[in-house]
Amino acid sequence: MPDYDAMAADYADHPPTADEVVDVEVSPFALKTGRPRKGATKGGRTPTMSLRLPDNLRQKVAQQAKAEGVAESELIRRAVDEYVTHHTR
Repeated sequence: MPDYDAMAADYADHPPTADEVVDVEVSPFALKTGRPRKGATKGGRTPTMSLRLPDNLRQKVAQQAKAEGVAESELIRRAVDEYVTHHTR
């Protein structure tokens, strides 16, 4: 498992320079999370999708979402986005 604390400390001590940055990719899921607040204008249609997860995977999703401070649905959206972005043929 990567040592994220060590990586964050290294990044803080040695931030990238403009010459080192080749590309910046922003996931649309990083910009907007969750449902709009009640009474807010609608941004567009977001169809639902239901799925079944084994109990052990559901527990891992719940733990990770809590650790990141996001809803389980947001964590799943991020995971799916990351997967299809990096595994598309």
